[in-house]
Formats: sequence, C-alpha cells, structure tokens
Amino acid sequence: MRYKLNKLAIALRDMEHEEEAEELEEMIHSYYGDWLQELPQLATDLYHSDGMEAKRAVHEKYKNLYWAGAGAFRYAIGITGDDSFVVKIARRPRGSMMNESEFNRQAEFGGLFPRVHHHGRRSASSDRPMKASEFDWVVMDKVSVIRDEKELGQFFPELIREIEEQNISFISSVLGRLLHWAAYKETEKQWEEDFIFINSLRTYVPFSSPAEEEKSIRKLLDSANKDPMFRRLAMLSAKLGIDAKDLGVGNLGTNSNGELVVLDASFSKDFETSPYIAY
Repeated sequence: MRYKLNKLAIALRDMEHEEEAEELEEMIHSYYGDWLQELPQLATDLYHSDGMEAKRAVHEKYKNLYWAGAGAFRYAIGITGDDSFVVKIARRPRGSMMNESEFNRQAEFGGLFPRVHHHGRRSASSDRPMKASEFDWVVMDKVSVIRDEKELGQFFPELIREIEEQNISFISSVLGRLLHWAAYKETEKQWEEDFIFINSLRTYVPFSSPAEEEKSIRKLLDSANKDPMFRRLAMLSAKLGIDAKDLGVGNLGTNSNGELVVLDASFSKDFETSPYIAY
C-alpha cells in the first residue's frame, strides 16, 4: 500500500499538484514513519545477535519493519505496508561483503540481479569491525522466486518450442545444462569438449540412437541461443563463474516488473531461508 501511495504522490507532482503531493507525503510519513532512517541503528542492534534475539528486537523496537527471515550471514527484514523492497542486514562480516557483492553485480549487470536502492554509509566512529560500514545493510527489490517450470519457460520461448517438439521433460535441468555448455563456449571457444555436455544431456532426450540424441541435443542448444535471455545468462555465467547448472527453478526469480533476475549463486549455499524463499 505504501508503494502505491508513493506512486500517487509522484503522479500528483507530475501534474503540478504540489500542495496535494506534500499533504499525501506527510500522511505517509506520519502513518509509516521514516524506516530508512532507522536502518543504521537496526544494523547495529542486529550485528552478531542470534536469530531469536534479532527477531525479538525487530518486533519490539521497529514498528515500521518486520521480521522476514534469517540466514547464516544476513537477516531479511520487510517494510510494513510496502512489499516492493526487502532489507538485508549483515549479522557478521561476511554478510556485509555479500551485500557489497550484490550491489556491485547489479550495478555491472543491470537488470539481471535485483536492484539495490540504498545501502549503509561508512562511519569513522565505528568501535568494532564491519559495524557502520557501507554495506551493513542494503535495501533491494523484493523478488519472487520461480518455483515451477511453466513460469520459467515464458522467458525462453524458442527453447520451450523445441523442448515441446521433442517431448522433453525436466525443463529446468535441460536449461541449466545448456547454459553450462553455452557458458563454456564463451570462455573456451572450443568444440572438442562438446561430447561432455552432450553426454550430460542424454538422460533428458528420449532417443535410442546416439546419433539421433546428439542431433536433438544440438538442436536444443541452437534453439536456446535464439532466446536473448539465454544468451545473457550464458555470458553472465561465463564472466562471473556462476555454476550455470544451478540457473533454473529455485535460483531464478522475477522482480516487481515481471523481469527475470538471478538469485546470487552463493545464496543457496549460505542461507537456509531468504527474502526470495517462502518461509
């Protein structure tokens, strides 16, 4: 709701209704408070705290924020009345480094990672490592994880068309292995290793003849390469060293605009829960 009210205030300003926009913004601030200003203190309160202690602190001290989940290195905090964003709070130094990594990646690969809108500011008065650093907290787009293959398939229409013609199941697994193959080509520029990738896909291609299988598998890769998103993910995987086999259901999501984004490859290894995963 807060997100919609903010958009209304922007629209009022665009129509030069300054007084009405100011009144609406005052009302929003009065009702919700200025949660952004609370984040430095929140980061200090949650640093090195355990999960139960952190959850209790959010509930008791921060009416504009709510507990959304916990991971090994970061906490996920929601904003009351606004489902557009999620706050990631570092609970130890590696969490700050992961926040910084996500900031750098979304800046370098615009549109392929969740956008970071705000992050902390460094303070010279810090009395412990990583406290009040630039990335103790970040405010990011909230992302909905892709959990079924039908939703995933809409971003790869050429590949899906070929998959359906060949009557192949396990779209996510096939996509991941094709991306791995394409990413390898981006870095190595060699064809001698193709048999490794072809063999990794034989399980999913329902042909008895090895020659037919190889032909079908190469058609899958050719079709996938016609999808712009496939090529972008392959290049991303090659450049960042992401295991492309993981790019599928559970590791890709959609932002508020319905655009496909990558959930950090380290995320699944480091977290039990996250703002991308239903609790």
